[in-house]
Amino acid sequence: MTSQPAFLTAWTAIFLGLYALAAGAGELRQAGGWERMLDEIEGSRALQFVTALLCILIGAVIYLANPLGGRDWLTFVLGIVGGLIVVEGLVLLAMPDRFLPFAWQLLDKSGRIGPGASVAIGLAFFLAGAVRV
Repeated sequence: MTSQPAFLTAWTAIFLGLYALAAGAGELRQAGGWERMLDEIEGSRALQFVTALLCILIGAVIYLANPLGGRDWLTFVLGIVGGLIVVEGLVLLAMPDRFLPFAWQLLDKSGRIGPGASVAIGLAFFLAGAVRV
């Protein structure tokens, strides 16, 4: 039986991996979805608020389940990812006029590599968690 913190780390990695895998696969299957989503977020202050709130909440849960002073490399990496997701939400909430042009630049520069990278990172997180369950 795994301890509770190790259990949380494994399942956090699995679910984060599945999310990234599905997001990347969806964009590879139907290109342009990420651009439409970003366009809709840019056009709606309500969507900006809800997106920022979700980032803050999800990032905080990931961080709290995987604190930076954790046991191993996966806990540490997940803590960093959770913290970065919180920062993303805070910046989107406080400065959407600065954050969204930056997001567009990232999306434009990533091209087809972005969805492929999402799939690869998702697979890596999924496997890193799956071997611990």
